[in-house]
Amino acid sequence: MGFPKNHLHSPLLGIIFLVTLAAGGVNASDDPSRKPDIGKFDLNIRSYYLKSSYGIASPQESLALGGSLDYRTPWWHNLMVGVTVFTSQGLICTDPDKGGTGILGPQQNGYTALGAAYLKGKVSQTELTVFRQELDTPFINPHDSSMTPNTFEAYTITSRDLPFLTLLASHVTKIKPWTDTSFEGMSAAAGFTGTNEPVTMAGVVFEPAKNYKLNLWEYYCNNLMNIIYARGDGEWKYSDDLAFVTSLQFLNQQDVWRDRSIGAWSGGRKPSNGRDWE
Repeated sequence: MGFPKNHLHSPLLGIIFLVTLAAGGVNASDDPSRKPDIGKFDLNIRSYYLKSSYGIASPQESLALGGSLDYRTPWWHNLMVGVTVFTSQGLICTDPDKGGTGILGPQQNGYTALGAAYLKGKVSQTELTVFRQELDTPFINPHDSSMTPNTFEAYTITSRDLPFLTLLASHVTKIKPWTDTSFEGMSAAAGFTGTNEPVTMAGVVFEPAKNYKLNLWEYYCNNLMNIIYARGDGEWKYSDDLAFVTSLQFLNQQDVWRDRSIGAWSGGRKPSNGRDWE
């Protein structure tokens, strides 16, 4: 269960404004109503209760309160910095024998993590994001259905300079899964223990109109696997109350080096000894 984000305004506005005046950066007589831009805070509060006994040997039950606090600096010479702290703390239902819900850490312990810490630069509609960040693509994404999302260490370029097109390329080195407080290699997180391979991905999103969208993505993990994914979506409205929606998808997933004895794909999606990155 989530609550909307709330925007907080720092009580240090007045002090920063006076410091700026003393430095000669702002002349109060020119615009006495103007306040300096100190960036943006976002607070997201969540509470989650989960009890499960279906298909497992012992019941699982957790109750947690937490969320995230995000800060982004104002743009300065086309550069900005952002940080996000995530936390999940147990309430009442924290029996260590009933863990495994994905809401709290091992033994039902609470956790706090610096999930995002990035430098972003932009030129026109092209942005470069460096270090810890959220990514939202078909196979590498936040999977934000618990207390805190997946975040990644990556180097990402996103461009919207061309009409109707969004282009993305990223070299993803590490992931912080839901309840972890540290980052681990992408291949190790997928279940291939003893490896530390990154994932390089690229995608094109073509949206010529509001009701039509085409996605094409490729993911390459050195010595492990290659994924090609395509999806086309369309909607035709006959009236305000009636519409025809269609979606076509294509997926090709292959080993890059079959002789490597580190596990095998199961069901064409996950390695048999681990999990995927969603």
